[in-house]
Amino acid sequence: MEGYDNKMLFKKLSYKNPAYKNVTVCDRWHCFQNFCEDVLLLQGYNKWKEGIGYELDKDTLCEKMNIIPKIYSPETCIFISRKDNLSESTSRSNLTGLVYIGISPDGKEYEFTSQNDFALEHNLNRGTVSACINKRRNHHKGWTFKVKE
Repeated sequence: MEGYDNKMLFKKLSYKNPAYKNVTVCDRWHCFQNFCEDVLLLQGYNKWKEGIGYELDKDTLCEKMNIIPKIYSPETCIFISRKDNLSESTSRSNLTGLVYIGISPDGKEYEFTSQNDFALEHNLNRGTVSACINKRRNHHKGWTFKVKE
């Protein structure tokens, strides 16, 4: 794509979400036409195409192949279910050592490491909790969140 700045995009993403720190896209996929050709051949593409909750994932294969830093490429990407992707991302985020603080509507503070588990325990939306932690939202159901320093 003309004018597309892959490095700037991932710099912005890594600032908001540590899962994208040092992640790259292979040179072949800098051409959108190549990406469109390759994506048809990826495992799980047909399920994604049917709209049944599948997402493009780089982490599963990069971790299996011990590829660091992670890269989006035909060799390292597959489509996995949203549920599996969330479960995997929750597991990975627990390995980062980050501790989060949730402040309830009544002012009580809770420390947690798993955004998914915390959201389930408190009847919150995990994606919205993440958006609050990453400063894309200010609050969720009266809760506020931050990363413990």
